[in-house]
Amino acid sequence: MIRGILVAPEYSWYDGVKMAMGNSFSANAILPQTEETNLFVTAPEWKVPVYLFMGRFDYMTPSEVAYDYYKMLKAPAKSFVWFERSAHFPQFEEPDLFSEWMTKIKEETLSSRTAP
Repeated sequence: MIRGILVAPEYSWYDGVKMAMGNSFSANAILPQTEETNLFVTAPEWKVPVYLFMGRFDYMTPSEVAYDYYKMLKAPAKSFVWFERSAHFPQFEEPDLFSEWMTKIKEETLSSRTAP
């Protein structure tokens, strides 16, 4: 991911540095909480649609646990989407497919709204 930023003409080397710093900050802020949080207990039900995206080669997030959570989750709508050529960052590793899903979700969301 950082390599992509370093070689893409749209980004400067400083953008790469800022991204690395942001990733480090986020990891330090979020990881302790994620290790203590059990979504099976704290969030078994959502009142909004839930979309779980998993890269087939993601070794940071255990796919079996994510799928077990998806199966027990109660939500008005839910989808579990596999990205077959991705690891932890499908939005960067399969951007076209990710974009298709974002468009689909947007269309579903807008079509489900009721007029005022």
